[in-house]
Amino acid sequence: MAILKFCSTILKPQFTQVSLLCVAQLSNPLGISYVRRFACKSSGPPWRILFFGSDDFALKSLQALCSKYRTETLISRLGVVTGNENNMVGKFIQDEKLDFSLWPIEESAVKGNYDLGIVVSFGHLIPEEIINSFPLGMINAHASLLPRWRGSSPITYALMNGDSETGVTIMKVSPRKFDRGDIVRQYRCSIAADETNPKLRERLAQHSADLLIECVRDLPKCLDHCHPQPKDGVTYAPKFDKSISRIDWSSMTSRDILNLHRALGHMYPLTTHWKDYPVKFLSFSINPSDPTSERIVSCDSESIKTASALSFLSVSKKKDHSVGVGKSAVSFLNSDESRKREVAANSSVKPGLVSYNKKRKVLFVECCDGRKIVVDALKVPGKKQLSAADFYNGFLSKESDESKWYFSD
Repeated sequence: MAILKFCSTILKPQFTQVSLLCVAQLSNPLGISYVRRFACKSSGPPWRILFFGSDDFALKSLQALCSKYRTETLISRLGVVTGNENNMVGKFIQDEKLDFSLWPIEESAVKGNYDLGIVVSFGHLIPEEIINSFPLGMINAHASLLPRWRGSSPITYALMNGDSETGVTIMKVSPRKFDRGDIVRQYRCSIAADETNPKLRERLAQHSADLLIECVRDLPKCLDHCHPQPKDGVTYAPKFDKSISRIDWSSMTSRDILNLHRALGHMYPLTTHWKDYPVKFLSFSINPSDPTSERIVSCDSESIKTASALSFLSVSKKKDHSVGVGKSAVSFLNSDESRKREVAANSSVKPGLVSYNKKRKVLFVECCDGRKIVVDALKVPGKKQLSAADFYNGFLSKESDESKWYFSD
C-alpha cells in the first residue's frame, strides 16, 4: 500500500490509474497481465482516438466522436484514417480541420500518439502491428448481432432473409480475420415489416454512434468485460453485385421478392426476362391473397410505401392456432414453416405466369406461393420507362397464346 501511495504522488495525474495497476501486478507474483499492463501507458481519460472509416455509415460515428472531442472532456485528440479524401468522411475531415491520414498508415503514426483505434465501415484488414500499437487495442462497430451476418453487407442480408431483428455489435478488432473479435457491447432492435435498406442503415448508423460513445465513456472497464462470440448461429454477408437482384420465379415466394426489393431496391431494381429481353421492375406491389383485392403493399424503386397490404402483413393481434397463439402474420410469413406450407399447398401454381388486367392497367405475375406480384412500371434496354399498358402493347400482345406469357429467370 505504501508503494501505491508513493506512485500516486510522483506520477502525473493522467498516468496514475494505469501506473497503479502496473505496480499492483508487480507486487503480485501470480499477476499474469504484468507485461500487457506495464506496456500500456494510456493517457486517458480524456482519450486519444484514431478513427478508421470511409462512408456514410462511418460518418455518423465520426460526427458523434468529433462532438465529444470539441468539449475536450472525453476525447483529447481525434485523428482519422480514410481511404480517399474525397469520400464523405474525407470531406467532413476537411470541414472540421481534423488530423487525418490516407490508408495505409505506418506503425509509427500510431505508437505513442493514440490510446484506442475505432473502426466503422472501413473495408480494410488492419495489420496486427497496427492493432498492437494502440495501448487499448482497437474496437469495431458492426451492423448486426454477431455472429449473425459476418461480412461487408449485414444490412442487405438481414433484409433479404426476412430477419425481424438486428442490431449493432461493438467488438475488439482481431488480426487476420474480419468480424471475429470478442464482443464488447451489443444493441438489439426490431426490423419493421416495410423497412428498406436506406432507412434501416440510417437507424443502425445512429445506434452505432451512440454505442461507441458509451464504450468510450466506460473505458477501459468495458474492454475487460468483453466475451467471445458464440460458436453457434454464424452466418455470412459477403459482397454482392447486381446479379443478386435476379428473380428466381421457381423458388421465390412473393415474400422473398418483397424482401429482396427491400434489401436491394435502392441500388438495383429487381430483374427478370421476357423471352430474350432483360426486364427491370421499377414499381411493383404484392396482393396478399386474391388478385382482385385492393389490399396491396407498394414496392416502387424509391421506397416501400405503407399501404393497406402492409396492414395484412403486420396483423399481429389475431390468434392463429395453426402457427401459435398470438403469433404475428409477419413472423409467420417469414418462417420456414410458412414457406413449406405455401409451396406444398400450391403445387398447381405457375411461377412467372403473366397476365394483364385491362381495367387496372397492371400486370399480375404469379409466384411459387400462389400469390401475385402486381407490376405497373418496367424498364427494357433501349427503351424509356414503360407502364404496364406499354409493356402489354409492345410485348405481350405480340404473343397471341396467353398461356405462353411467362417471365423467366
